[in-house]
Amino acid sequence: MNEATGELFGRGRGESRTERRKAVRRALHVPCQVMLGGALLSRRGLDISPRGILVASDAVVKPGERVRLSMRLPLTRAWLRVSATVARVVLGRREGDRERALALELDALDPDTELFLSEYLKGIPVPLAARA
Repeated sequence: MNEATGELFGRGRGESRTERRKAVRRALHVPCQVMLGGALLSRRGLDISPRGILVASDAVVKPGERVRLSMRLPLTRAWLRVSATVARVVLGRREGDRERALALELDALDPDTELFLSEYLKGIPVPLAARA
């Protein structure tokens, strides 16, 4: 984290999808911007983990699309700006789906940023299961 600006920057380092799925999601509604080229896909995060975020979105995109995420963590000066990949598109048709959304897999974060985000999220509750 850049102490002067409070900004967090992601850096590309590879991890397998299996490693990324092990992170616990936290129920945190957070203002954000998800951009694909010049198109705004979302302004609202629904839940987050150190490895990904679920954002509300009616956008028509395909899994595998690369996007940019910017968000400020509530009650901090810390900004997260990172590339991500659309891992899943939630169409809102299945029982338990609250709304249309995109599951984004964050690019690997630098170790300090990942530690900061993990510590920040520890006190936030896990979301209730939407489906059995």
